[in-house]
Amino acid sequence: MPTRRNSCCDEGKVNIANRCPGCDKDAVSIETVKAMVNFPLWDIKPDDDFFYDNDVDSEIVYFSTESGMIIDEKNIRVKVFDKHQDDDDCYVCYCFKVKVGDLRSATMEERQEIFERIKTASGRGQCSCKTSNPKGSCCVGDVKQLIKQFNDADFVNKAAI
Repeated sequence: MPTRRNSCCDEGKVNIANRCPGCDKDAVSIETVKAMVNFPLWDIKPDDDFFYDNDVDSEIVYFSTESGMIIDEKNIRVKVFDKHQDDDDCYVCYCFKVKVGDLRSATMEERQEIFERIKTASGRGQCSCKTSNPKGSCCVGDVKQLIKQFNDADFVNKAAI
């Protein structure tokens, strides 16, 4: 069950740009929140505005400036990549079920293949990021960044040999 308490963003309704007036985070679709929670949907006001908290040191995933509702990790169906980027069993791409460990254990060439498949399939509309990814947006940037991180580490390790 979600909790209600003040957050950094207790300043009222979202501003016109659909960003939190307290911390300037982007709003997420109510459809994203409803798809992610593991509690009855009647606990969520249908017209509430929610924001996604990507802070790795916070257990909060979504918060509302209107109702004060806080939804933390224990109330979400999946691990949140932004908070668990080092966990091999956490998805970096929720639509195509690619985990951090899949990319970590892959070769540079395999990583590039995975990235191209995700990018191509997403471009064809074969993804469901709005309801599969907790942040409600495409993961391609996250996948690309993680691949770069692993490729750089592999390059350094090979150079050290």
